[in-house]
Amino acid sequence: MLGFFDRWGMTISKEPSIGAVGLLALTTAPLASGLFIYHVYLIWAGTTTNETAKWSELGEDMADGLVWRGQETTTDRGLDLDKTTEPNTSWPVSSTQIIIKTPNGKPPGVDASEDLDDDEHVQWKRCWRLAEVDNIYDLGFWDNLTEVLTVY
Repeated sequence: MLGFFDRWGMTISKEPSIGAVGLLALTTAPLASGLFIYHVYLIWAGTTTNETAKWSELGEDMADGLVWRGQETTTDRGLDLDKTTEPNTSWPVSSTQIIIKTPNGKPPGVDASEDLDDDEHVQWKRCWRLAEVDNIYDLGFWDNLTEVLTVY
């Protein structure tokens, strides 16, 4: 009785094209698997590939101590969304959090060259981690997955 690999070897010796296609499938399977795992991670993180690049740059600025987080004390932002043009989404459309990168690491408004007229409504705290920043698109893994798989 021949084993699997013996039969596979005999098949490849008789039909080399089957072996070539099998080898191609075997070598490209990790690439497709890696892409699938990366997209599952992006769904879990509630972000896109473009946003991931932007968030990583913000994370580097946070490590340098250049990023400040403010929480607006007023709830009126003058945000009038036109329901006829704006898509119907299940995520929040705004946040009261403000993130600012300063070139010198000082809080916004300390340097005279910065013009922040709305500064009296915000209290600034240095932001060191991405976990401190609101991601309005992150609904949690299952809701993100549902959002991705839902066809509008």
